[in-house]
Amino acid sequence: MKKRKRTDSYPVAPFTIFDVANMLDMEFLENCKNGYQVKDVQNAANVVCPFCGDARGKASICVCAEGKIINVFHCFDCGTGHNMLTLYAELCHLTGKDRYKKAYREIYRRKQEEPGRKKKTREAMQEESQGIKKQARKQKERMAEPVDAEQRHHVYKKMLSYLKLKEYHRKDLERRGVNAEIIRRMEEKGYKSTSKEESQQIARRLIKQGLRLEGVPGFYINREGDWDLNFYEGNSGYLCPVYTVDGYLAGFQIRLDNPKGKNKYGVV
Repeated sequence: MKKRKRTDSYPVAPFTIFDVANMLDMEFLENCKNGYQVKDVQNAANVVCPFCGDARGKASICVCAEGKIINVFHCFDCGTGHNMLTLYAELCHLTGKDRYKKAYREIYRRKQEEPGRKKKTREAMQEESQGIKKQARKQKERMAEPVDAEQRHHVYKKMLSYLKLKEYHRKDLERRGVNAEIIRRMEEKGYKSTSKEESQQIARRLIKQGLRLEGVPGFYINREGDWDLNFYEGNSGYLCPVYTVDGYLAGFQIRLDNPKGKNKYGVV
């Protein structure tokens, strides 16, 4: 018996974890004030955990990860994890040995009969599933090996040129006993304030400068499909640069304006 050749036509469910979450009336979190936002908003979303009620962003759903279709839910607060079928079966209280088959049939039927649309044919459903495959392929294409130390240094140095140390952060350093001359040297090294409002604009400027952002930690593609910088309300503060022994700028810690418990620092 000949082995079947592997192709790209592997079966994919004609619905995603997003569809299931909507069917279950799960609450989506657009902005997580405590800073647990998902980074790839095209493939994942923060939700209120239906099991423990966490609304800080520790619970999320994800369609694709590392270029693979996974369709999973996980909460880092209570540790609960499910795929699409087990999540649906659990929250809809389906029982019996065939409960996951029941879950698939119910989700499929509800997807076919979405309000305001004609009932979809099986062919139309299969065609939609191809879009999910494309979504995974695009994510895989966006994945990149980390850039080398010199390239990363160049991007970060240019990024810092668009930032400044805000006055209230300067006052905080003075309060901690740092004199004006040392603060000036710190600024030259890269101690600058984060700027949530300018994050996307800075990313655009860097691209216009001909710099590659793929593989540079701290940069990601946002919900609109644009490059963005990982500054948000939950990690606002001032940057504390980290250099390699060779003098390359390798990354940053953030002295947080609003520390999370005992942790006074975050990362970009």
